[in-house]
Amino acid sequence: MDIYGQKEPDLPSLLGRAYCALFPNNMNYYYFAMKPKKLLAGYPWDSNSLFTTKLSDHLKQAKAFRLLTYLLMIMSISLPMLSQAQEVSGRLIDDSSSPLIGANVLVKGTTKGAITDGEGRYTVSASSNDSLIFSYLGYETKAVYVGDQTVINVQLQPAENSLDAVVVVGYGQTQNRKTSTNAISSIGSGRISEVPVSRPEQLLQGTVPGVVVSQNSGSPGTPLTIRLRGVSTAGGAQPLILVDGVQVPDLNFLNSNDIANISLLKDAAASAIYGARGGNGVVLVQTKKGKRFSDGPEISINGSTGFQNLLRKPDVMDRDAYVAYYNEFAETDANLNPISDEDRAKLANTDWYDEVFDDNVPVHNYNISLADGGDRYSYYLSGGLFDQRGLVGGESGKSRYQRNNVKMNFEVDVLKNLNLSVGVDLVDVNRNFLLENQAGTFSAVMNFLPALPAIYPVFDEEGNPYDMGQFGTGVVN
Repeated sequence: MDIYGQKEPDLPSLLGRAYCALFPNNMNYYYFAMKPKKLLAGYPWDSNSLFTTKLSDHLKQAKAFRLLTYLLMIMSISLPMLSQAQEVSGRLIDDSSSPLIGANVLVKGTTKGAITDGEGRYTVSASSNDSLIFSYLGYETKAVYVGDQTVINVQLQPAENSLDAVVVVGYGQTQNRKTSTNAISSIGSGRISEVPVSRPEQLLQGTVPGVVVSQNSGSPGTPLTIRLRGVSTAGGAQPLILVDGVQVPDLNFLNSNDIANISLLKDAAASAIYGARGGNGVVLVQTKKGKRFSDGPEISINGSTGFQNLLRKPDVMDRDAYVAYYNEFAETDANLNPISDEDRAKLANTDWYDEVFDDNVPVHNYNISLADGGDRYSYYLSGGLFDQRGLVGGESGKSRYQRNNVKMNFEVDVLKNLNLSVGVDLVDVNRNFLLENQAGTFSAVMNFLPALPAIYPVFDEEGNPYDMGQFGTGVVN
């Protein structure tokens, strides 16, 4: 039989030329294994079925087979590499940098995992394309992609729906609210950040049942009185106040933006751990700290600006109303002369409340903080500025409250069982106020303000305060 016009060659020479044409790069082994194997094994061959196709068709089949072979080789090499397991270790801590004991570490999508030991450490086998799921009761679950990491340290944050389930009972110890039988109340950072106040004691007003917080006056920065267990008959009724375990007389120096949590120990069982000092209740304040294993520095900037005005202004008589009332009374008293319209036009028309109280008095509150942490350390830096002017004498600076503060907290593990914590608070407080609730010019003005006639000016022609008594007692009240 002729192939392409030539005489049919013998089998060995034909196979040799076909192999060289189809697989010039020594790839003829694969074609031989799939097609001519039966020929060499002694099977009968049909030249019509084997050699009647064109050589170009064989070349196309060879190229397709060569591509398939390459893909199979690549997959056979890459799949074992992707599935190769590696040992991953690390440490789990909570928001206060304490180890989480018994936390679950699970390889996502599998049943493989580990439980943290007494120091919060774990070791688990996972591949580079796996993700580790970290979970602990009362904390938010966190997933971390392994990749090429061999050490993964994680800090879990308390779950928002369980923040109120844990309360501080004293000396840094916490207790589950559901199992606690003591009278303990707490205020979290979420509530604290919502209310811009001048003093942290104001955060307790109307938020905790059974707690009375009273303000003696409305001047800026005035001290507040806290009563957790009523008024005591023996000694003072002021509760014990602790900030990060340190006893302080009040919270005047503290910026509310730096507070993480406030716990109130109200009954005797809750405050018994502090002995006789906690007889009037205990106020525990925890300030913010840095977070270990942070992904990077966390910068927070917040501020607020407000304006103050007199809420309720009494409706008093102006000049015209006062003159009409005076003339009506003069008709019944022969010693008084009525005021004519010509004289009425010469009189002043003073609104004493507008003269004493300022309008749109500003209040400024600005804060900035920086927090970060690593495997063995954490730090927190913050600065704040608070400025409030009073409604009375605020523009002249006679009533004003200013507080500038800088806070620094640094924590580091010096040794395996030795932790060093350093906290620094720098505060500058300035408070100007007018004498209140005692005899004096200011008290006299405030007490007689509703009775001052509108016909008197504030200052005389020489710029001195006007003397209202120079014309005798011709004032009708």
